[in-house]
Formats: sequence, C-alpha cells, structure tokens
Amino acid sequence: MSRKISIMVMIFLVAYTVVLAGCSQKSESASNSETPAASTPAQTSASPESATPEADDMSQKVSIRLFEGGWVGTPTGDDDPIKKWIDQKFNVDFNLDHVHTGDMESLLLTQFSANQAPDLLYITDKNTLLKLYNQGVILDDWTSKFEGMPAVSKSITETSKKYLTLDGKMIAVPVPAQKSDWSLMIRKDWLANLGLAAPKNDQELLEVLRKFTKNDPDRNGKNDTWGISSNGGGKSLGVIKALSGMYGPDGFYLTADNKVSNSIIDGTHKKFLDLMRTIVKEKLIDPDWYTQSWEQKKPKVYSDKLGVDWYPPMALIGEGSTYPGGSNAVASKWVNIEFPKASETGGKRPPEDISNGFITVSAQAAKDPVKMKRIQNILDSVFYPNEGYWALRWGVGVPGIDNKMADMGNGFKYTSSGLDTVRQKNSGLYDWGTWIVTTDNVLSLEAAEPDDTIKMVMKMNSEIESQSSFPNVEGLLNLDPQLLSYLQRLQSEFDVKYILEKENDYDAFQKKWLSQGGQKLIDQATEQFTKMGMIK
Repeated sequence: MSRKISIMVMIFLVAYTVVLAGCSQKSESASNSETPAASTPAQTSASPESATPEADDMSQKVSIRLFEGGWVGTPTGDDDPIKKWIDQKFNVDFNLDHVHTGDMESLLLTQFSANQAPDLLYITDKNTLLKLYNQGVILDDWTSKFEGMPAVSKSITETSKKYLTLDGKMIAVPVPAQKSDWSLMIRKDWLANLGLAAPKNDQELLEVLRKFTKNDPDRNGKNDTWGISSNGGGKSLGVIKALSGMYGPDGFYLTADNKVSNSIIDGTHKKFLDLMRTIVKEKLIDPDWYTQSWEQKKPKVYSDKLGVDWYPPMALIGEGSTYPGGSNAVASKWVNIEFPKASETGGKRPPEDISNGFITVSAQAAKDPVKMKRIQNILDSVFYPNEGYWALRWGVGVPGIDNKMADMGNGFKYTSSGLDTVRQKNSGLYDWGTWIVTTDNVLSLEAAEPDDTIKMVMKMNSEIESQSSFPNVEGLLNLDPQLLSYLQRLQSEFDVKYILEKENDYDAFQKKWLSQGGQKLIDQATEQFTKMGMIK
C-alpha cells in the first residue's frame, strides 16, 4: 500500500524542495518550445506477437518520446543525469514532452492529427484515453503485451482490470493508485484542555466543534478559534465534504441488494447538508470556508486557529516547520482519529482511487516490434520495486545524484529531500517521476536522517492504513461526461444555497436531479455494472 503520498501531497513535497531553490509551490507545467518529430519506425522482420521483451537484445538504439503532464515542466538541460541513466541503460534516446495537464487533451489530439504522435503516453484523464481509443490512434489491447513484464502484471488488480477493459480489450496499463494518506485530524491538546474525547459520531463531533469554537481551547484568553474550516474556492464545499462519509457512501454505489443508488436519492447527502447547516448557523466554522483556497486556509491550520481538519500527515508535518507562522510544535499536536460513524452504513473514509493514471503507446509505436519491446522492458523496470523505479522516481542509483534510502522497518523507507541537492537545483528532474507512481512505503522530508518527525509521519500513516474506506465502484463507470458535469454543477449550486438557508426544498432538488439526468446516469451505471458481472 502506498505511503508515497497522494498526488496533491506529492506536489507539496516537490514544491517543498523547489521552494528552497526559490521556486513556487504550484509551478505551472509548460510545453517544450520544440516538439520532437515523430520517431521513424525501426525496420525489422520480427512480429510484435512473436517476440517477448526479453528477446530484445537492445543492440539497436531506439528513439522514444514520452508525453506527460509534468509536476514542474522546466527543461533539465544537456547534463540531465536521469536521461543519461535511462539512455545508457536501455540504449535509447528518451525524451520527455511535458505539458500542463489542462492542455494535454488538445495538444495530444493536435499531435496525432499532424502525424507527430508521441511513442509513449501517460494520461491522467480517462475521458482523454477513451477518445484516443475510439479514434484508433493508440494500441487497442495490452492483454498480450504483459508477457515478460512481471512487475507490471503484479501491479494489476481485478478492479483495475475491470476499470480499463473495454470491448473485451485492456486498453491501457493502469498506474497503481496510492493508498490515500488523507485523514480526519484533530488537535489533541485542545481535547485535553477541554476534557474531551475524540468524537465517535456526528453529534459528538458537533459538540467538539462547539467547544473548540467557544471555550478558548488554546487557553490564550481570546475568542479566535474555530472548530473546522474548508477550501471551497467559491465553487465547491472543499475538503469538508469528506465528512459525508459519516452517513454513508457518496455518489453512485451498489446497495446490499445489488442495485445502483446515489447519495442524493438515499437521504445520505441531505443528512450531511443538514449537519453543515448547523455548523454554519452556529458559526462553528471559519467564515472564509467557502470562498478561500487551499493555500489561504493553510495559515489557520498552522497558527492555532482550527481544531479539526481533513489533511495528509506528511503535508501537515512537513509544512509545519517551514510555513510562515507555523512550527513543528504546532504540527505535532495534530493526531488522526477514527472516522465518526453516524449511520449503519457510514463511518468510513472516502474511496481509494482505482488508478493514478494510464500508460499506453501510440498505434504507430506499437507497429514497430523493436520499439515496442524496448518500451515493455522500460515499463517493467520503472514499476516498483525494480531498478528503474528507484532511479526515475527518487534518483537512487543514478550517477551524479547522491540519494540514499534508509530502511525504517515495517516496510517503510526514507530518503532525504534536503540532501537531494541535484534535483533541488534542477527541479525539472522531478518530472521524471511524474509517471512513476506505485505502491510503496517511501517517506521523504528535508531531514538528513529519519528523525522523530519522520517517525511520527510513519506512525500516523500506519494508523490511516488500518482504517476502512468505502469501495470505489463509481470509479469503474464510464458515465456521460457532459451530463455528469452538468449534474455536479447543479448539485454544487444547490448545496451551498441549502447550507446557507437560501434554499429549503431538498425534495424538489432531488426530483430535478433525477429528471435532468440523474436517472439516466443510474440507468447507464446499471447497464455497465451488469456487463461487468457486478449485477446479476
């Protein structure tokens, strides 16, 4: 299970080292100014079906271009040690074409239409993958390609296989999802100061929020604390939406009697909105909760203003010593709590991701047996725990990058971002790890050796790993994206109006949701689950 942090926390850790070099945490990925021309297929008499990756003696140099949405998106220069490593290891000329993820689909479609298709693609949006598949411009079935790729094959679960199987074909390689390390966290010192226990249900949570807001939990004699906050950015409810798990699964799910339902129609969503109404009405929440961004919320987390939050321990503790006004002393006062349970079906964490993206190749590259075999060899190497994974993801084993891994026991490893001076100075090197995401137990902060802070993170991550989550059945669905987007906007608009008591008729909203597309999506989900064999 992944302890490597979720994508958002990974971005934080990359930024954590980049900030030391004077860069911004949210660096925009950018396209290379020059797009490499499509490589020319190698001439060979071998057929893709008859040759396994091991049959490639790698005597012929192959040009490979990977198209991905990088974390940083800056050129690495001619002295890129990771490019040198992969080029020499696999006798390739391997180039990254990294773009801003928001531009990925349009740029990909443009390159394919201009006959400049990349060889290898890392895509995070399934709808983009499906468009390319339907256009016939990518390899249409990976099933026979997994021979000779044991690390890749081992990473594929039955769920991820269902997720990417279409028309009986497996249309891409799933990049394994990381175990989510987001957690419902609380200030243990505030609980102690007020003689409170960690809340076990929604009513106990309300009581804790009331006392955290009104009873001076930090003992500074000021009325300057709130029970909780969020980061809606004026568009959504933000991270506080995780609390809906107290009542049951959110979104589409399968009931105990094998039928498709949704939290909007089963009453679960209304219970959550009613809880939010109470929290807002009693002013137990930071007044900026709906309008502020994630970054704007951070100072309140690190300056003794909030008592409960949905946050990753790695980010919380990692940022604690560097964020303005923050300190490890504050960060160390936050602890995980078990998810409160407010119904028979509730009390679980949000679902884990099924996949962290998709790897595939262009149809053009797939027709070149030598190139395809070389890509298969590279792919298996960069999947955990093989050599390429450590090199591209962490820089370990790469000449010129002095990264080491310390074994912390219980399956955890540690590498120091503070000692990783080469990637700090040349932050574009982090982009080699963008597509290398898999299930491991690596922790990384600035300290040279695993210290008490790192051990605290390891303990908290282990606690999170033991907590149960709702199954991610909705993630298996390929629902109408336009209809789904419309209904999500409809719900977001209603949610905030209901919470602020500007709307009161939940039943009318429910009927509107069903009539304007919700029932159609339920029918689509029922049909798809039936085809998967999940509804008999």
